[in-house]
Amino acid sequence: MKNRFILVVLLSIPTLASAQLSVEYTGGYGAYTQMGDLRKLIDTKLQTTILELPNAKIVANFPNYFTHTFGLNYVYKREEFGFQITRMSTGGKIAYSDYSGKYTNKLILSAVRIGTRYRYDYIDFTVKGKQNLTLFWELSPGVIVSNLKHSIYEEYATQTVTEDDDGNYSSVTFSLLPQIGVKTNYGRFGFHLLAGYDLEFGGKLDNGYKTRISWMGLRTGIGFSYTFPPRKEKKKEKDEDKD
Repeated sequence: MKNRFILVVLLSIPTLASAQLSVEYTGGYGAYTQMGDLRKLIDTKLQTTILELPNAKIVANFPNYFTHTFGLNYVYKREEFGFQITRMSTGGKIAYSDYSGKYTNKLILSAVRIGTRYRYDYIDFTVKGKQNLTLFWELSPGVIVSNLKHSIYEEYATQTVTEDDDGNYSSVTFSLLPQIGVKTNYGRFGFHLLAGYDLEFGGKLDNGYKTRISWMGLRTGIGFSYTFPPRKEKKKEKDEDKD
């Protein structure tokens, strides 16, 4: 078994040597379709709040929001293998204000997705005979670590009160993100558009209510990349006999 592993490593060395390293950033937009439990949670807080502030309202209810993804990839011919880190956030807010002061009650949900990625350049085509475009597909399994923070802010003429909940509640969710897109290259710089759907499994907050957290939904993005030049092989110099 040990000999087989060494053989695989030795055979992969030429492939790794000819691969190129690239860095990538994608600014995206996430449609979060499974936030029902959190919307129920903020509605429960509203029902408590209106007992003292009858005109309080929900002004943000876990809307869709922007995402930021950073990637590090190995590029080999028509394939890419890499790692990704994605930052996501959304939230809910109850607010009320009048001549006597203002009140806000916030639930801020943030998450980091850490995953691997495989991309394959499926087909090349030309637009108006000038610039080549490449249609690609990719698959990214990963883990999403979410954190929910609760805070209350009250401001009156005589004082300001800020309250934070006892804990920041967290959850772990497994994710599978298939996507399809197009890209083009200008020298070592690349630009891409892509879209996909994030599938998720599990994920409940440790807040006593077992509130379900899911970032499942449509993903779209636009981004750019830079591919570093391949490492040059050192030329072997032959020693000459001076005798």
